[in-house]
Amino acid sequence: ERYLAAFFKKRVLFAVLLPFIISAAVYFAVLQPDINICYAIKVFFSSGNVIVPNSWFVFAILLYYIFFWLSCKLLNGKYVIAVLSVFTIAYILFTVSLGYARHWYIEILVFPFGVIYSKYENKLQTIYMHKRIYMMVAPVCLIAICLFYVLGVKYNELYFMPVYVLINFLVVSLLAKVKIERLSSFRVVKFLSGISYEIYLYHGIIMALLNKDAFKLDNPWAYIFCTLVLTVLSAYLFNKVSYSIVKKALI
Repeated sequence: ERYLAAFFKKRVLFAVLLPFIISAAVYFAVLQPDINICYAIKVFFSSGNVIVPNSWFVFAILLYYIFFWLSCKLLNGKYVIAVLSVFTIAYILFTVSLGYARHWYIEILVFPFGVIYSKYENKLQTIYMHKRIYMMVAPVCLIAICLFYVLGVKYNELYFMPVYVLINFLVVSLLAKVKIERLSSFRVVKFLSGISYEIYLYHGIIMALLNKDAFKLDNPWAYIFCTLVLTVLSAYLFNKVSYSIVKKALI
């Protein structure tokens, strides 16, 4: 209950929405100063096309968070997985029916999978951590991934949806025997993980900027280098801006 009480303020407003608003302001100020915001909003709701590069993920994760919060609140939180499944199916039907691009719904099953895995993590680990079963996880997952991929290519792209779940399960299960927390002791890993969301937000903006005629680079290696450096610098700078705003808001 304590986690849910501060959920919207900490997870939605401060962690997701605020950094996005700052990145959108930067994008519009630098690259689209004459944008018609009303038209952009209309296009977004009618077709799912976003103006700020890669920002579909922000709107998707905001919906995921709302689904999760409602699932915990409805029916006293006794049927979180069932309610979340209903929201997930409704979301898929909604985005598919409106003709939204595949990325809007193709990865959605990863979200309820994460909730299910978190709830039954100990039980699942006691099963697949058994030596014989552990050795079978990777081959079985890879075979299933190939199967669903072929079905997706041959029949319907909705078959791709289990692929993302299987990839996540494969990675999680393989890392279960590795003390992944040791990576956080490395300064570079700690630094990049702290600004990972901002890196996602700004890499598309930097790429769009470098594709402008005024900044266009003919050398692909120079383009890659500048993209990486400017993305990390922008992510670090605006992460600090977000942090200062949050810090003042919490005082």
